[in-house]
Amino acid sequence: MRRVTVIETVERENNNTITVRFRDDLCVMPGQFYMVWFPPINEIPLSVSYNGKLKGVTVKGIGKSTKKIVEGAVGDVISLDGPYGNYFKPYGNKILAIAGGVGIASIILAIESFHSMGLDITTIIGAKKYDELIFMERANISSDTFIVTTDDGSYGEKGFTVNIAEKLIAEKKFDSIITCGPEIMMKKIVDISLKSNIKVYASIERIMKCAIGICDSCVFGAYHICMDGPIFTGEQLKDIPDFGKWKHGFSGEKIKL
Repeated sequence: MRRVTVIETVERENNNTITVRFRDDLCVMPGQFYMVWFPPINEIPLSVSYNGKLKGVTVKGIGKSTKKIVEGAVGDVISLDGPYGNYFKPYGNKILAIAGGVGIASIILAIESFHSMGLDITTIIGAKKYDELIFMERANISSDTFIVTTDDGSYGEKGFTVNIAEKLIAEKKFDSIITCGPEIMMKKIVDISLKSNIKVYASIERIMKCAIGICDSCVFGAYHICMDGPIFTGEQLKDIPDFGKWKHGFSGEKIKL
């Protein structure tokens, strides 16, 4: 059901990432997304990063549309459709959450939800450098173990989330893993998880235009991200040749990741 709302707050997370918050009465589950239209630019899918009285979506200015969105202001009118998609469900009592860059926006609600259930949450978040890290305080509060990595060592541990995750998996028993971030990172996490016989759930991003499985923009192997995702299991992902290697552009052309 499409409805109109108004931006009530704009929170700048870093130089090119903002969170816009607005009122919406529909229930949203961790990992689901809205199709959001910021007139006059294109409608785009955005994971819900804040729930409750004021919902929120977090946007990094990368392409033409998202760069325009990060200029959004309080009082701007936006249109919502959804929420769409499946969502993160807890599997077991000990869960490892791994996020790269703005990917934390897609799993932060799951981390907070699982923590509120009394589950043991270990969270790793990473970015290229300190000023690209977001939601550290939220993740820290809701995690029993919290680790930050940066590629350049400007904050936390120097290195990559994958290396820290692989070390933790070898040392500590986890029942399941949730992850979102650069797809090459997620591919490595999924491979490690499957090798270690740990359930893994990854939030996948693709270009999306209709959100109802008609336009084929988000085709992903035998699936559509909008209808079958955005959360996929390791068992599903291991049979998708494009995962971690290719994506489709706006015209359907294959683009190497």
